[in-house]
Amino acid sequence: MFEESETFRCTLDEHLRLRLSVPARLRPLAAWVHTDAQANQQILARLIPGLQAAQQSRTPILGNGWQVEPDEHGVILHSAYLDREPFGVPNTVLWTLLTGLQGLLAESDAALRAQRPEPAEIVPRLVNQDEQGALRDYTYFPPSWSAEMIKQAGQGAWQSPEVLRDWDTGVWSGFWQGREIAGYFHPDSGEVLTYFPVVSPLQRIPEPVG
Repeated sequence: MFEESETFRCTLDEHLRLRLSVPARLRPLAAWVHTDAQANQQILARLIPGLQAAQQSRTPILGNGWQVEPDEHGVILHSAYLDREPFGVPNTVLWTLLTGLQGLLAESDAALRAQRPEPAEIVPRLVNQDEQGALRDYTYFPPSWSAEMIKQAGQGAWQSPEVLRDWDTGVWSGFWQGREIAGYFHPDSGEVLTYFPVVSPLQRIPEPVG
């Protein structure tokens, strides 16, 4: 799922799926970027200032797979599904990776749009505050989908030929009917714990729901 390298590298594969190369110790950060931040220019354009504002107000952010605990020095990532030690990320590392991903998407946007159509179906992304004041920011399946359709999509992506799994962080990514679906599984048992749709780099983003 993630390649190891001494520096950060961001690319898109033939499916327009984000591929990250990071130092081994930063695999939890790579998992958060893939499942919670996601590789879309418009999302990152909102996420980065929102994260900076959350650092000022100390507002936690609840995403697809992680709770982000921000402070002025960086963020602490808490896995929502695995019993792992919290993972601290200093600002220098956090902004280097996020701005690097922004740069990749900006440079490749025109060429990708000339070659491929925009996704026909939008992946919704909810952004609101819960009763405790935490910011909730996550993707979800279209409201028109039945529970059976969602189950079929998750199972189909998990079993797809394109599936990638990271046995360190428990993150996985597959495809079902051309859509990327990612999630988390338990590395010890192989049990799928959750899954959700991933926003395409080509998707135009409406104003967040919430």
